Order: sequence, then C-alpha cells, then structure tokens
Amino acid sequence: MKNLILLAIVIGLFMVGTARADGAWVLWEKQYISESKGLSHSVVNAGGWEIRSAYPTYRLCLKAQKENFITGSAIQDTSSEILYSFPYEYTMVVINSKDGTKTYITQELKCLPESVDPRK
Repeated sequence: MKNLILLAIVIGLFMVGTARADGAWVLWEKQYISESKGLSHSVVNAGGWEIRSAYPTYRLCLKAQKENFITGSAIQDTSSEILYSFPYEYTMVVINSKDGTKTYITQELKCLPESVDPRK
C-alpha cells in the first residue's frame, strides 16, 4: 500500500514537471550601453530586462535567441569589434568613433518560463 502511494506521488510530481515544460517561454533581453573618451566614462542606458517575444516551446525560444544575438557578421562597421562573447547569452561590442569615443554595448538574452520574471 505504501509503495502504491509513493508511486502515485512520484507520477503526480512527474506530471506537474511535464506540464511546466509545456508552458510558454519568454525571450528576455537586457542591453547596457556606456561610452568612454579619455578618462571620462558615462552610462548612456543602464538597461533593464525587457520582453522580446514569447514562444510555445523552449526550442523555438532558443532559435529566436540565436537569431537575435549580436554576432560579428551583424556588425557592418569596420571600427567595431566584439570584446566578449558567450554565444547566445551574453556579448559586449565596442564601437570606436573617429573622435576617440568608444561606445560599449552589452547584450544579454535569456529564454525563461513564463512564470519567471528576471526583473524580480
């Protein structure tokens, strides 16, 4: 009898976990933009998490995450370079202006279940 109850609990927990995986997935983005020139450094946009879009499956969310990620091929300006890149999650790009100003753009993308809000 105890084994039957334990089995029912395990199956119930498995079903809850499966239902959770079938929920919507949200693609979140955060961009942080700053500039520096000489010894001066200023924040242009401190960036907060914003919703890019939602998807019915995790796989579709990851596909969109890869498509929205800044890559070297997306940078057409020859004065730009990628400083750091952790594919499909985090990247930092620097844009060098002719006047000596460097603009740093940091982009983060995350696919999270609809019940998870990274702003909290």
